Amino acid sequence: MGRARIIFALVGLASVLGLVVLWLQPRVEKALAPEPHTAHVAIEVDGSDVAVVGRVETLAGTGFRLHAVLEATARNGEAIFYSEAQALEIGGDRVPSEQIRRWNRPQEAKVLWFTVEATSPFAKLDSGQGLERVRYEEFFHPDWSTLWQIDGNLDPRHAEILAGSEEATAHFGTQRFRTWVEIFEPVNPLVPAQRFRSLGAEDLRDRVADFPTVTATLPGSAAAVSAVFGLVGVELPGDASPELRSEVADQAARRLLFTRVSVLREALRLAGAELDELPWRNIELVGRMSWGVEVRQGDLLRVGARLVMLHEDRDGDGQLGGADSCLDFDEGAAVRRLDEVFPGEGEIEWASLQT
Repeated sequence: MGRARIIFALVGLASVLGLVVLWLQPRVEKALAPEPHTAHVAIEVDGSDVAVVGRVETLAGTGFRLHAVLEATARNGEAIFYSEAQALEIGGDRVPSEQIRRWNRPQEAKVLWFTVEATSPFAKLDSGQGLERVRYEEFFHPDWSTLWQIDGNLDPRHAEILAGSEEATAHFGTQRFRTWVEIFEPVNPLVPAQRFRSLGAEDLRDRVADFPTVTATLPGSAAAVSAVFGLVGVELPGDASPELRSEVADQAARRLLFTRVSVLREALRLAGAELDELPWRNIELVGRMSWGVEVRQGDLLRVGARLVMLHEDRDGDGQLGGADSCLDFDEGAAVRRLDEVFPGEGEIEWASLQT
């Protein structure tokens, strides 16, 4: 065989080997790549340097972002976390930065976002009924894009039904989140080859302590009441069993639901006060008491058994009046005008919870 033929043969062999390598490379890379297995939601509050997988508490009005996290295991057993977060905390432990990676695989990844909420903001239990009446569902938010990182908000899904109401504009309360991370192969870009889901509605009761949750509260004595916005309010029947009352109290303590008694008790506890020992005073909603001087957010108003907490000088005149707003937790949590709760004229009892 002549030298030219040998060179030609070697070049041809190299070309074939190169094509084989190019053909095998994606398969080899895929076989060697970390294997995804679990999705998480991480929450990064403005001013924080870390996105937390779990529960986060902050002040009302503070912005936050949601990060999708896809946990994978490398061939050496090391945990890898695909995310756009700069820093992660899971289970109270900071993830080493070298274990956090942006998604850099040839497969396309799309992220779907959900909130996990009670099916109704209020549940009145009849005699013989238990908490099976209180159910949780996942609500898909297609308007939240399919990105790995999005700006979060607390709006409950049912707020769209209440469009134009005060409740729909509350920027405080509790909201829970879920994500799906879907992986698409280039050969079939329409149907996901893999789908990974973070904790969902079926996990909420058992995993509430580490469920991705944001609770944003008003300051001071209004914290306890503002925290229950977004949760389901429950009214027990008069003949509720001790077992049911105990179960409700436990779920209220874990912030799964609330009752008028539980939220008022927590507000009084935070203020170090007793309801019957408060210095109640009779007033009228006729503009004779000044906001920030005599009355403040977090004060209590009542007529008989009807009790609310002051929220804002909604009309901006500086004086307490019927157009101002309150936090009402009578049948679910809502922001309402005072003259909607206490219509007509007459005296109302007022007490301060300021400490």
